[in-house]
Amino acid sequence: MKYFGRSIILMATTVAATLGSTSSSFAQETAQATSGANAYPAAVTQAYLSNCVSTAENYGLPSSGAQAYCDCTLSEFQNNYTLEQFMAISTSVMQDQAPPEFMEVVNTCLPYLSNS
Repeated sequence: MKYFGRSIILMATTVAATLGSTSSSFAQETAQATSGANAYPAAVTQAYLSNCVSTAENYGLPSSGAQAYCDCTLSEFQNNYTLEQFMAISTSVMQDQAPPEFMEVVNTCLPYLSNS
């Protein structure tokens, strides 16, 4: 469990760094996101999934398990947090803090890691 916790935090840190580097286009893309109240812009979801899966695979998870886990976490973030909240959570993780919101998502999606 400790191994996965570190991996998850590293995934989020990588994602947050990537998202932070492209934040200038978030406002425009957020206005274009139309599939739900918390639907994140395509650039955000693509960056998140790409970095999450890559990091998970680097930690030894098979591609299918990594994809399932990352899909779950993205879905949980979008279902429960606005883009602004997601960015705040990501920023906290980058500062070596794991806020309760982040841990809720991690705990919800952990079964995907044990099934891989």
